[in-house]
This record gives sequence, structure tokens and C-alpha cells, in this order.
Amino acid sequence: MCSLAPGTSAGGVVASGVRSPARIAAIAAAAGIFGLYGPTSLEIVSLWEESASSSHGPFAVLVCLWLLWRNRDRIASEAARPTPKGLFLIFAAGLAWLAGNFAGASVVSQFALVGMVYGALWSVLGDRVFRSMMGPLSFLLFAIPLGPSMVPILMEWTASSVVAGLRLSGIPVWQEGTNFVIPTGQWSVIEWCSGVRYLSVSTFAGSVFAYLTFTSWQKRVVFVAISVVLPIVANWVRAYTIVVVAHLSGNKYGVVVGHLTLGWIIFGIAVFAIFSVGARWRDPSPQHVATEGTRPDAVSTSRVAVALLLVLVCVVPWRLVSMNESDGNDGRAFPTKAELESFLTGCSLVAGKLPIAPKYANAVIRIEGEYDCDGTRVGVLIAWYRNQVKGKELNAYENRLLVSDRWWTKPPARAEQLLDGGVARTVLEQEFQLGERRVVTRRLYWVAGWTTTHDIVAKLLLGLARVMGRGDDSAIILWTQTFERSTDAKLADSLATFAQLRLQALFGTLEGFQSGHGAPR
Repeated sequence: MCSLAPGTSAGGVVASGVRSPARIAAIAAAAGIFGLYGPTSLEIVSLWEESASSSHGPFAVLVCLWLLWRNRDRIASEAARPTPKGLFLIFAAGLAWLAGNFAGASVVSQFALVGMVYGALWSVLGDRVFRSMMGPLSFLLFAIPLGPSMVPILMEWTASSVVAGLRLSGIPVWQEGTNFVIPTGQWSVIEWCSGVRYLSVSTFAGSVFAYLTFTSWQKRVVFVAISVVLPIVANWVRAYTIVVVAHLSGNKYGVVVGHLTLGWIIFGIAVFAIFSVGARWRDPSPQHVATEGTRPDAVSTSRVAVALLLVLVCVVPWRLVSMNESDGNDGRAFPTKAELESFLTGCSLVAGKLPIAPKYANAVIRIEGEYDCDGTRVGVLIAWYRNQVKGKELNAYENRLLVSDRWWTKPPARAEQLLDGGVARTVLEQEFQLGERRVVTRRLYWVAGWTTTHDIVAKLLLGLARVMGRGDDSAIILWTQTFERSTDAKLADSLATFAQLRLQALFGTLEGFQSGHGAPR
């Protein structure tokens, strides 16, 4: 006759471990962190709906939960031993979350939130249990939307690969950034052609397949790496095929529907091929055997309570600091549109819109138009932000200089701009062309008294300004000129002269309101 030790099943696996105090405390800690940092959690969920490349996010969470349940016997057989090691991860992740929150870098805050959950589970459950859970828990990282940030890079890679393929095929091609011209027409690689959706789906599905199919970490790494590279190359093949088919058919074939259909066909074939090959190299499922009669969770409730309390002490302060933060905007006067426009004194408005239709949404003050300044027609865009939150911030993915793919876009280049008083500022110069019409632009970010041309640096400066109590006043400053047959040299001189004569006055107005003194008198 066979007898069972309390808390074990016939196979010797602890059945009651899932309901042990340590595991209940760990679940409560994870749920509490997601709830305490609700705005960040809800932001992740909202991006699942808004971004097509992140629509797999809910499935990542479900896969994580399913794998934890699937491995529940093996996890329950490990001894829970609370450890202070996870507190260091919570501290680092909390600091990163606060920095991301100050700088408006959502993706940093989102990864940091998951990091705090990892640290809490590690602290409460200990090394052995946390190690047994790391595989399933790693899929939580796929719930973080990363697609939009990869789009520009993937667009450049796709354009360069297509151009290389065309040259190898003997087709003459001229490239300018993500645009290229062949004898039968001109092409542009837009967001839909970046392949970011293929990449996100393939990486997620490949990671799940590798975890379920292989036990060797070397095989898992190789398979996931192939799952990353494969959709990128498949997208290059898709784009190259479309251009060549259109070229050989005199642009009769290769319409938008063909783009999407061909893309998913190539992607489907590639994924099926790699999964079929991977299945042939499947590792045998490991057989986990627990020692009969053992009680893995022989840890005192008081020790679990202390671990949970320490997690709470490490998690809560970051949220309290963010809720009580003073960004330095309290009591500062808001400028009027007329005050910001004062640097255009003597100029007359010619047109109310710029030809390239820049999108900087939900600015507190927006100045846009083409002006006649001292006989020179110059386009101006000022979008000024304060009290920035998601959806009402300068450095948002949706905010961009050009929203129409009809324009031929040249890559931006940095240049030095001399202002009145001998002050030099680095600006970003970029040219757009539509038929015979050309628009040259110069722009920079102004952030709490600093200027930069880099998106990431602007985020960092915003966070630094908030920490220093300088406020979060920020603006995009853009000036342009449209021409038909003017030379580049004359155009550059006109833009440089406009900036040298007028932008220093605009900076003075912005800095006056940022410092609380108002417009210069």
C-alpha cells in the first residue's frame, strides 16, 4: 500500500505549492505593482489597440500565463526562499521608471514596470522558484510595444536592400534616402513597407516555438535569431519583387493590394519553412521528478511577510515621487500667440499653411504660415508645449515633419546656424521635392532653454529640466523656403539670414516665459 506525504500527488509533485503563502504573496505583489502603476499599465494596453505592430501584446500575456500554468508542477516543486537580491532589481527598475516618466519616454517606463514585477517575484519566491519561472515570464517583454520605434530603421534597410538588388539585376537606379528612381518611375519606402509587422509577429511566434520545442538554450537562441532575421529578409524580397514586376510590366502590376498580398504570402512561406525545419530538430521533453515526501515551501509566514513588506517599501516611493512631482510650471505665466509671434515683427502673413503639412498635434500654441519678411518669403512653424502628457507632448511618434508620401524626401543633415550676437546653434536641414517644387527646411528643438536636433536628446533634456525644476516648456522651431528654380546657395543664404536676424529674439521670449519673467521688455 502506498501512502502520500501531505501536500504531494501520486507522482511526488507538490500539489499545494501553488497555494502556499509565498506564492500567494508573489501574485499579490505582481498584481499590486500593475495596479499601483496603473497609468503605465493602461498605456501599454492602449498601444495594443493603436499600433498594428503591437497587436500581439494580449497574446504575449496569455502565453505567459499559460506557460506558468503548464509548468505549475515543476514550479511548485521548488523551494520558495525569499531573498533580498530582487530588491536591487526593483530599485534599478524603479529609478528607470521615474526617469522615463520625467522624460516622457514611455517605452523606458513600460520595460521598467515589468522589471519591477520581476524583482518582486524574485524577492518573495527566491532564486530557485524565480529561475524556474523565467522562461514563461520572459514573454511578458513581448507585451511592450516596440514597433513604432523600429520603423525608420527598417525603412532605411528596406530601401538600401532593394537598391542593391536592382543594381545587381542591371537596372539603373538613383537613391536618396528611402526614395529611389528607376527608368520606369520613382519609388518611396513608406511605413507600411518597413516590415515591422512581419518582424514583430515572427519574433514572438518564433520565441514561443523555440521555448516549446527545444530544451537546449543554444538551439533556442539560434532559432529566435533566425526568426528575427527571416522576416526582415523576406520583406526585402517582397519589396524587390514588387519593384521588378512593376518595372518589367510597365507599371501595370504591383498595386497596393499586390503589395500586401505578396508580403503575407512570402512571409507565410518563410515561417512555415523555418517551423518545419525546427520541428525536425525537436528536443525530447524533460521529465521533472520531485522528491516524494518533501515540503518545498517550508518557509515561515513571517519571512514571507517581511519580504513582501520590503518589496512594498522599494516599489511605492517611485510612484509617490511621480504623483507629487513639481515640474516647475506652477505659477508661470503662459505666453500669448502674439507674444511668440513678436519675432516676426515687420513680416506680413502670405499663406496660412506650409506646403509640406507638418503634424505637431495638441500644442498649447501653434504658429504656422508663410511670411514676407524684408522681401523674402519664409515659412514658419512654431509648436509650443507645456504641462506635457501623453497625447499632448512634443516628442511623440505621431508628430512628424511630413505626413504625405507624395513628396520626395532627402535625408536630413546637420549644419551650424549663426544667430545674432555671434551665437551658433546646430540645426537640421532637410529638403523635400514634389515635381518642380522644392522646399528646404531648417529646424531644431528648444527644450527649457536648451536646443538640440536629436529626438532622444530632447527627451533626456526634458527629463533633466523637470528634475531641476525648470519646467517642461518645449517647442519645435521650423523655418522653410519654397522655390522652383533658385539655386541651393541662394536659398541657404536666405534661410541663414532669416534665422540670424530673428531667431535670437524668439529664444529670448521662450526663455523669458520658461524662467517665469515673461516676455522681454
